[in-house]
Formats: sequence, structure tokens, C-alpha cells
Amino acid sequence: MLNQLLQHQTVKQFVKFATVGLGNTVLDWLVFSLFSFYLAQFGQFGRQLAKAGSFVVASVSSFYFNRRWTFRSADRSVYRQGGKFLAVSVVGLATNNLLFFLMTADIALAKPDIYGLIVATAGASIWNFSAHKFWTFAPK
Repeated sequence: MLNQLLQHQTVKQFVKFATVGLGNTVLDWLVFSLFSFYLAQFGQFGRQLAKAGSFVVASVSSFYFNRRWTFRSADRSVYRQGGKFLAVSVVGLATNNLLFFLMTADIALAKPDIYGLIVATAGASIWNFSAHKFWTFAPK
């Protein structure tokens, strides 16, 4: 049964999507660490620059690998897809932050951060995967 499930195209794509996501999280953190080392002299401003730079590097990598490997897009309109990818990512970021807030804020559920991280990551991942599959990289 597990073998049959893993043969389903959407499941295979989700596993690839999760793999790309994990790899890009590691890339994001490594690039952040590298940039932070060189920008530490600028204090918090340097840390914010390092995070912005690492986010951009990881996002470009995510777009490339999801386009080529996860969804195998043959669409020649890379810039159009890139714009859609960015829009989905912004909504995913907002979803992640909202779910984390609702889980952890004292005025909401007031759960420990780990629960907020799990729910926020799961919710944003489901949104991102679905939107990319059915909109960003959907065949014309």
C-alpha cells in the first residue's frame, strides 16, 4: 500500500517539494551564517542584511529546483512563473506567521513555540505546495 501511495504523482511531487524545502532551509541557514560573519560589524542592520540575502539565495534555489525537478515545468515563461512563485511565497510567509501567532500568542492559544512552529510549518507547506502545483507550475 505504501508503495502504491508513493507511486502517485502528487505524493512523489510532495516528497520532492519537502526535500527541496529541507535543502533550501539548510542553504538559507548556511548563507545567513556566512553573511553574518562578514556583516557582524554592522550590528542588527548587518544581521537583517544577512537574513535578507540568505532568503534571496534560498528562494532562487527553491524556484530553480522546484521548477526543474519537483514539477518539471516546460513553460518557457520563467519570469511569469518567477512572479507567481514570489506571490505564493509571500502568502506562505504570511500564513506561517499568522499560524505561529495564533498558536503561541497569549491572546490566542498560548501554546509552546514548538507547537506553533509545527503547525505554522505544516500549514504554510500545504499552502505552498498546493499553490505551486495548481497555479505556479500548472501546465497550460
